[in-house]
Amino acid sequence: MSAFLGREHVLNAQQQRFAAERDFYRAKVDLLLATIRLKATNGSLVEGDLMPIEQLLLSH
Repeated sequence: MSAFLGREHVLNAQQQRFAAERDFYRAKVDLLLATIRLKATNGSLVEGDLMPIEQLLLSH
């Protein structure tokens, strides 16, 4: 029974890790989009502002 509990703990830890990574990348995307929207709204958006999004998309 303890081997099963050990595996259950590992699976639970993996699920928590993947959820944390998902939340991190979601927050990163939200920040990038908010920055772009703000710059687009005030007229200061330039092509280089889109590079972080391209890099994020290419890295995952």
